[in-house]
Amino acid sequence: MEWYYQAFPNDFHDWDLQISPIYTTVAGRPVVLAACKGGGVFAFDAVSGQLLWKTSVGIHNGHDDDDQLALDGTLHLQTPYTLEPGEAGGVETNMAAADGVVYVLVDNLPETFATATAPVGTSNFFQGKGEMVAIDIATGKPLWATQLPQLLFGGATVSNDLVLTTMFTGELIALSRQDGSVVWTAQLPAGSNATLAIVGNTLLAGAGIPLTATQHPVVVAYRLGT
Repeated sequence: MEWYYQAFPNDFHDWDLQISPIYTTVAGRPVVLAACKGGGVFAFDAVSGQLLWKTSVGIHNGHDDDDQLALDGTLHLQTPYTLEPGEAGGVETNMAAADGVVYVLVDNLPETFATATAPVGTSNFFQGKGEMVAIDIATGKPLWATQLPQLLFGGATVSNDLVLTTMFTGELIALSRQDGSVVWTAQLPAGSNATLAIVGNTLLAGAGIPLTATQHPVVVAYRLGT
């Protein structure tokens, strides 16, 4: 082990770093990118482990320091209370990096707790919202953020001048890498939480979440120019 970064408890409240880190370079400097379910994106020097920047993404409703306050014995919550990002919110799926920019999918999904001792709260996945954020890797500065009407569990995939993903309710969406505008959408036959794959001029999308009694898991292939 050459280095490690111990983030808790001084940064974001939920330290589930469940997604894959990204190794990239900026101006010749090797950088490792990471993100957490607490709604934070980080860049580290790949050689020394030095934290270069951390950027908060998505909606935060004032509970980011709850873990530290609890450890200090100074946390006082009035029930019921709502956390955002909740347990299934924040950065849930893999980012994508290209040409000095990292594209981050954010899930704005609140979680409400009826009591202070409840181990799990309640969330309505159909009322959650998504957000795609583009961040300059050199500085950690957000370049644009596009609000989307449903949760984004499909990961980010870059192809040429587009960044693509899928929504929980089955929409396939392509955004402009330049400004985040939506340039193309398609409706999959079922809900989706699968990362897209691109081979040549073919786009493969998995729709594996049946949201109604008539839906079933399928894989759909799209081809450029058809």
